[in-house]
Amino acid sequence: MLKDLGTYARVGCLACLAFVALGIAPAPVAAEIVFQSNATYDDAYPFSLPLISDSSAKRQAGDRFSLTSSTSLHSVDWWGVDGSSGSTDPQDFTIEIYRATALGPGDRLFQENVSVASPVASADYPNQANIYSYSAAITETQLAEGSYYLSIFNRTSTATPNWSWMAVARTGGMAHTYDYVTYEWNKVTFGPGATTAFALRGVTAVPEPASLATLAFCLTLGASGAGRLWKKRQTAVSGQLP
Repeated sequence: MLKDLGTYARVGCLACLAFVALGIAPAPVAAEIVFQSNATYDDAYPFSLPLISDSSAKRQAGDRFSLTSSTSLHSVDWWGVDGSSGSTDPQDFTIEIYRATALGPGDRLFQENVSVASPVASADYPNQANIYSYSAAITETQLAEGSYYLSIFNRTSTATPNWSWMAVARTGGMAHTYDYVTYEWNKVTFGPGATTAFALRGVTAVPEPASLATLAFCLTLGASGAGRLWKKRQTAVSGQLP
């Protein structure tokens, strides 16, 4: 009887665990915007602040973003001012991701060069001329829940190196600029601060609630079965004592 009870408990637990192994795996979510900066044009914040972010100008911009869960990033959208040509010519950029610290960007976690074949003229900021939207796929990068900094700078050689990342004045804005001469990141302090215009796309994964419930049930069943088996054995042992 004890043998049968132990066998049933083991089989039951193994069956549950097999089900959980199939169901507890994070359920992939369709590609989506996982972060959207608050850099839209509106009447409350009509002041645009294009931040120079061009390797030829020896300056680049970066801005803070946060993820609420583990995320696999795969593409970036952003807006900028092409003051040198005002055209839809192909553009080369470098995209970087840094760990966030209390003082700004910390250790660099990701860097990749990308090309945008056809920037699209944008009317999202009516008070600023030569605004273009850009989009590029990046090597899929896994980031844990937390805060980071995104930096995007132009690498296209021009006679007037003044490509700028579109930004707007925002209270609490965390945009920074990096100076190639001083090797320092400095927070943009114009007005209340600044927020650059960008969106991150990726895939988040979370365990399905049903699978979590099944796991809890299996653990409870296993504990209950083990308890009963132990009790039976104790009773059997006690019965054999003189």
